[in-house]
Amino acid sequence: MRKIILIPLLFLFYLVSGQTDWKLNVDKNLIKVYTRDSEITNYKAFRAITTINSDILSVKKVMLNFSDYYKWNYECIKSEVLKNEADSVKVIYTVTQSPWPVKNRDAVVKYRINQTENMLFISFWLVSGYISENTECVRMKALTGYWKIVKIAPDRTQIEFEASFDPGGNIPDELINRGISYTPYQTMINLRKMF
Repeated sequence: MRKIILIPLLFLFYLVSGQTDWKLNVDKNLIKVYTRDSEITNYKAFRAITTINSDILSVKKVMLNFSDYYKWNYECIKSEVLKNEADSVKVIYTVTQSPWPVKNRDAVVKYRINQTENMLFISFWLVSGYISENTECVRMKALTGYWKIVKIAPDRTQIEFEASFDPGGNIPDELINRGISYTPYQTMINLRKMF
């Protein structure tokens, strides 16, 4: 009996302790952005959360249109579907604009889609292959994260966006970490404008 009780308690402790190391960096315009040390890179990980005044079906339609990510994903200037591996798995090529004199970044990213009537969960991670490296860009070294979209009312949807990354190249960690909250914040601003 003790083992049955102990396992759920340990899992609950893991969930709670994993959430305590997030630091709130931005809280404005109904958007919160948290950061913490990344487990996969020297750069900070981020988590952004907002609520949109729209039904979940409309939000799903925008989120699942991978070819149009560039319309709202901050500094993304190209998003192209390279392969539909299944209805729930897509491979996407993106190019992200960087300020001069830094080269733009590109990435080949695999997205796995899980959804129910009231929830959409899109996990993503960097993959190799599918397209040769673009000499005008620096290929990202690491990227992993997720989008979690949840219906909270008939016309209200919560969106959570979390990611860890390494942009590649020789950008100082300190420089990236100083502005780490801006990209997810602007992405949420742009996404909210879609509704």
